[in-house]
Amino acid sequence: MLTLVIGNKSYLSWSLRAWLALKQTDLPFTEIKLPLDTPEFYDRIFQYSPSGKVPVLIHDERTNLRRNPAGISPDAGMA
Repeated sequence: MLTLVIGNKSYLSWSLRAWLALKQTDLPFTEIKLPLDTPEFYDRIFQYSPSGKVPVLIHDERTNLRRNPAGISPDAGMA
């Protein structure tokens, strides 16, 4: 199972890009939205991202900060 941790898609093009790329596949994923620059963001982000940055793609409980998520499922149509 994939989990995508993002900020607000309206303000962060990187979060939007990661979300759009996954939506174009048939891969099921869970989306976790963290409100940026809030105490909640800083309380929760380090659970998902050692660098404290979004977007973060988590696959099977491992953090993957990949430039090419097609490696997770080559048949997903992301090549």
